[in-house]
Amino acid sequence: QISISHSHGLAAVIAAPEAVGIDIQFLVPKIERIAYKFMRPEETACLHPDYRIEHLHVFWGAKESLYKAYGRRMLDFREHLGLQPFTYQPAGGQCRGWIHKEGYRAEFRIEYERFDDYLLVYARQE
Repeated sequence: QISISHSHGLAAVIAAPEAVGIDIQFLVPKIERIAYKFMRPEETACLHPDYRIEHLHVFWGAKESLYKAYGRRMLDFREHLGLQPFTYQPAGGQCRGWIHKEGYRAEFRIEYERFDDYLLVYARQE
């Protein structure tokens, strides 16, 4: 499978035999205004107060990556996609994510890295 993303002049690509997705985002504070559309309560509870914007971008990028890995439409980012709560690491890190929809269940390893004003996130099915 292959996944592609672009943001503000940068592009990212990932290819693997298993389901994968990738997302690159330019960091913007306005993500706070739409967080309610994609964050589950337990995810919001784990946000790092000193890195809230970056942490939200990891959740958004991870869910975009999961959506791309799923390869079909009609996923609700709050209901069908989730991440286990994790501690944001400024240098980059990993967490676990999942897709659960109507009998379909898949677990993913999520990796993220910040560089300059961008955040790169990708998901690989386990």
